[in-house]
Amino acid sequence: MNISITAGYFMKNSASSDRMELVFKTLAENGINNFDYLTNIDCDDYLDVARRCREIADKTGTVIHQSHCPFNRYRKDITYADVLPRSLRSVEAAAVLGARCLVVHADENRYDEDKTFNPDKIMVQMYDYISRITEKAEPYGIKVCIENLFEEGRYPDMERSRFTSDINELLGLVEKFDEKNVGICWDFGHARVGFGEKCMDMLKLALPRVCCTHVHDNNNKDEHQLPFAGKNDWKTLMPLLKESGYNGNINFEIEHGNIPDELMVDYIRYCKKVGDYLIKLQG
Repeated sequence: MNISITAGYFMKNSASSDRMELVFKTLAENGINNFDYLTNIDCDDYLDVARRCREIADKTGTVIHQSHCPFNRYRKDITYADVLPRSLRSVEAAAVLGARCLVVHADENRYDEDKTFNPDKIMVQMYDYISRITEKAEPYGIKVCIENLFEEGRYPDMERSRFTSDINELLGLVEKFDEKNVGICWDFGHARVGFGEKCMDMLKLALPRVCCTHVHDNNNKDEHQLPFAGKNDWKTLMPLLKESGYNGNINFEIEHGNIPDELMVDYIRYCKKVGDYLIKLQG
């Protein structure tokens, strides 16, 4: 099991090759050489951008093992018809990068006209959406991983608005697909926000299909802190992963974008120590 990190937070909003090489090299030199990363897919030369990134990853001895498909819930300038083409581009870019998993959100339905949360209707829509992505991903050997979400009050006049914030919706959607093609990205921070003290029980239900992770902590808000900065019980959660047979990465998805470059090495080294400790907790 490897310690991994979402490398994009260190990019400082720069997609330059020089910045990418600096970040990848610094992470690798300080013990973290597995990443969650996706290059820009909204430019005309998106595949060339991905190829340059792959070259840098190979040069620095790093591995992009998973990518995160862009999510569109908070964008007002995009329609549902625009979502799928972006997702399919993400598959192509992830394949060039060498990713084995592509994390997706299954809350891409829209409420522009119908302000009613209808899980049955959304299930049909999201099944079609995930099916299209899976069809594109399968020839590349990429597994589509649906992430557990949480209700964040996006639509205050609706009791619920976010599909897969309910464990039964998540499992119901995942179970419609062959496990070799579709699994779950378990987000420990989202689980804490969405399920509270029941987060461990929900993890137990999901574990048979969990194939990658977003590891972060919080105090019942989506804060993306390092483990042990919030309320998650890592001494119980980590052994659960091992007992399930999970052998994927421990991937930190933490809000470190404001860390000054002068502190980056110290911060990465601390992340590595936290990761090593989490693995040690597995026994």
